[in-house]
Amino acid sequence: MNKINWSNSFQLHRLFIRECSYQQFCSILYHLSNLQTFSLSDCYINEPIQTIFSKSNLRLTSLTLRNASMSIDQLELLLLLTPSLVHLDLKTNRQVPFNFLQRFSQWEKFLCQKLRLLEKFKFVINICEYQFEAIESILTAFRTPFWLQDKRWLITCQLITDNVSNSGLILYSSEGTWNEFPFNTRENILSYFTFITKDDNAANMSSKWYVRSDLARMVAAVCSKKIRHISQLALDIGGKWWSHAFDYLPLLIDLSQLDEIWLFVPKNRPFRISTINILFKQACNVRTLGLSYDDDDLAPLMDGICSVVSFQIDHLKLKTKSIDSMKLVLERVKHLNSVTFVQHPSSSNSFMEMAQWLIEKGRQFTISDNHQSLQITFEKNTDKPAEMKTGHKRMKLTHHQHNS
Repeated sequence: MNKINWSNSFQLHRLFIRECSYQQFCSILYHLSNLQTFSLSDCYINEPIQTIFSKSNLRLTSLTLRNASMSIDQLELLLLLTPSLVHLDLKTNRQVPFNFLQRFSQWEKFLCQKLRLLEKFKFVINICEYQFEAIESILTAFRTPFWLQDKRWLITCQLITDNVSNSGLILYSSEGTWNEFPFNTRENILSYFTFITKDDNAANMSSKWYVRSDLARMVAAVCSKKIRHISQLALDIGGKWWSHAFDYLPLLIDLSQLDEIWLFVPKNRPFRISTINILFKQACNVRTLGLSYDDDDLAPLMDGICSVVSFQIDHLKLKTKSIDSMKLVLERVKHLNSVTFVQHPSSSNSFMEMAQWLIEKGRQFTISDNHQSLQITFEKNTDKPAEMKTGHKRMKLTHHQHNS
């Protein structure tokens, strides 16, 4: 980079480079006055702030900073050189200290005064060490009208623990991420999620957390985590699936606050109905059950599924790629309000096959196709034509009633 002789006569509009120091960044903005899009794969700053002077670039509207390594003061100084930004994409490395996140949560004033034209703001802030007690106050700062109504910038906070001593925090921009839980997580990792939605407000001081873990990690987390307000829980039923481990769950979370539980059952692992029923008796407010079974053939499990899906459950979610399993489930669980099928990435079957089957059965339903999922809502009125919703579009499906 230092060998490039930048000239004011350059007419570059878009520039993508791998790495750049702050001094080089300033030089590029100064000489490339027509630059509109600038993307950096690695951006690092090690120069003292007071020794750097530059000129603002008023034409740059899109800036991407990946693997950014700098203090929050240095980042603000950098952005002062780009007051016309409309799009900003920021991702830090894992060396960012916790005070970076604390300052970042107070950016409302900075954005209003210095980046007034900013419309799209994507960010991922990685923190290797964090103060758990301060997380809630940080999340509250993103529940103001500026973030939720004016800009409609929503955020997700994720706490990840590989083991008790190795943990991290990620704060990132999101839209609709809560609909992807628990499939935005990985097994064998203790993951906590909380999401800020457009319906939140500053007065809502308590976050609802989504958690995926195996029971062994849940037990280990009793002494190290203090999150109790959990609304959705995903459990990996692996080699350390003990019946007595359920005794520890109330020590970690308030089971009465759960409204959705997911069970991930690995291949050739027994489906212990009695143990699962114990969990549901304690989690008396759960109305949604999710099940992911690696064998995918649900026929041998149907009696167990029907036993678990008692009249406490209103919504059933199943991850499957088998059309036959989908049909079998719909035939066996008829008291539910809805059934959602989450498609395997390797599945080649189309949900349209299921739609056609439902039409032929003369069933009233609504199908939502979102993030590789299909939702069937059962209606009482069967005189209306079936309606299919795909994304944001609706279409009427005419069908004929069949006598069974």
